[in-house]
Amino acid sequence: MPHVLIALMALGAPAPSSIPGTGGFMSAVPAGDGFLCMTWAGQGLVLVSADGAGRVLFEIRNSGYESISEPAFSSGRIAFAGRGPTTDEVVVMDTTGARLDSYGPYSSAGRPSWDSFGRLWYQADGCLMSEGGIVLEGIGDVAAVISPTGKRAAWPLESGLVVADVSGEGADTLLSGFPVLLPVWIDGSRLLVPDLGGRIWLVQGAEASVVAEGESPAWDPASTGLFSARTTDDGMSITSSRIVFSTLGGAAADVGAPPGTMPVRPEACGMGAAAVDASSGAVLLLPFDREDAVLRKTRLRGPFPPGQDSSAAAD
Repeated sequence: MPHVLIALMALGAPAPSSIPGTGGFMSAVPAGDGFLCMTWAGQGLVLVSADGAGRVLFEIRNSGYESISEPAFSSGRIAFAGRGPTTDEVVVMDTTGARLDSYGPYSSAGRPSWDSFGRLWYQADGCLMSEGGIVLEGIGDVAAVISPTGKRAAWPLESGLVVADVSGEGADTLLSGFPVLLPVWIDGSRLLVPDLGGRIWLVQGAEASVVAEGESPAWDPASTGLFSARTTDDGMSITSSRIVFSTLGGAAADVGAPPGTMPVRPEACGMGAAAVDASSGAVLLLPFDREDAVLRKTRLRGPFPPGQDSSAAAD
C-alpha cells in the first residue's frame, strides 16, 4: 500500500487532455459516465465514454430531418428538435438510441430543456409547450429554457430577455435595450445571461449585474461558480480561446487546456469542465480545483445600462 500512495503522489493533479479518437463534434454534454456529443452542423448524436469509445445514437440520414437542435439530457433521456424542410418534430430517446416519444409536427420547434422533475419543455409554433401540450402562448419563434423548478421560463428577444411564470400570471422583460443569447438557469430564481457584447449577466428578480466576461456560460453547482469561453476571431473563424472559471463575486481564474487547442462551449462535470476543441472538434477534459486555483479580482467592461453595473467584489 505505501508504494501505491507514493506512486499516486508522484502523479500529481490530472493534466488537461483530449479524449482519444474524438473529433468532428460541436458540443459535449455530460451524460452519465460519458458525454453526449453533437456532430458538426447538427448531423447526429454520439455517446462518447472517457476512453474514447463512441456509440452513434442518431444520424439525420434517412430521418427526414435536415439538422437537429442541441440536445438536452436528463436521467438517461435525450431530447432534441428535428428540423425538416417544411416541419419540425421534438424527439425523445434513451441512451441506446431507442425512440421513446415524439411530438409534432410543428411549423417550427426550438431546443428543448428538462426541469428537475424530468418534465420536458420546448418552444413550438410560438408557444411554450410541455410534452405536447400548450402551456403559454405568444412567446415567439425562439428557444425557451425552463427553470429547475418547472415554474418559470426564460427566452431571449431581439432586445432583451423575458422571464415568465408558466402559470401565465406574470412576465417581465429584463436587460432591455440590447440583444441577449439563450440564458442558463442557476436555480429557480437566478439566471446567467450572455449578451452579444461578450458580457455575462446575473439576473435575479428585477436586478441584473455583469459577473463575468465571455460566452457559453455553464453553471457548476459543485463550486458555485461558472465556466465560460473567452475567444478571439478574425471575422471568419475563432483564432484563439481559453476557458475561465468565475465566481458570482467577480473573481476569475484560467482553466488549463491541452497545448495547441482552442476550447469552446464548456460544460461543468465531476472533474472540472469539459469542452470541445474549435479546431478539431475533439472532446477536451479540463480538470479544475477551485480551492487550488488562484482567483483574481476582475473589473468588467462597460458601458452598462442605467442601474446595472459590475461593482461586485471578489468572494
